[in-house]
Amino acid sequence: MTDAGFRVTDEQAGRLSELYGEDAEGRITPIAGLPLHGRPRFLSGSGGMVAGAHDYHRFMEMLRRRGELDGTRLLAPETVDMMASNHLPGNADRRTFGSRVHQEPGNAGLGFGLGVSVVLDPELTRAPSSEGAFGWSGVASTTFWVDPRHDMTVQFFTQVRPTTSHSIFPELKRLVHEAVLE
Repeated sequence: MTDAGFRVTDEQAGRLSELYGEDAEGRITPIAGLPLHGRPRFLSGSGGMVAGAHDYHRFMEMLRRRGELDGTRLLAPETVDMMASNHLPGNADRRTFGSRVHQEPGNAGLGFGLGVSVVLDPELTRAPSSEGAFGWSGVASTTFWVDPRHDMTVQFFTQVRPTTSHSIFPELKRLVHEAVLE
């Protein structure tokens, strides 16, 4: 992954998507001052990463293949399995823990692995899902998931930071499910 990291170089800056958000009238407009270029003051494992779509696809494929990519083992299969397993006490879902944002209906039936959400109960999620599917979503309405049961990965990259908790992810998952899995 040569096009991923926590800073945007001058060479990469021209390829970086502009970030948009909703203004006071509900219109989608560029967010002034973003995205930031250069090295951030704080490197966070929970946010702030930038990557090209190809690099991110390779990362997802490595996870789908349980730690192997292009004939090279990067993680032990057991490590990926541990990463994609729920680590909340008593097999609880994300609505049980965390801040108000975790109380959203979309978190019902989702556990928390090591850096990813994990589908525990597909019947409780707001969108078609497979038990054991895992992934994560970003602040700019980006998302990815790996579905081991159907042997597929999905990535969706927008650059819109909504002001409401409305999410397009359930509709996206429904469309993918209908197009590919049925």
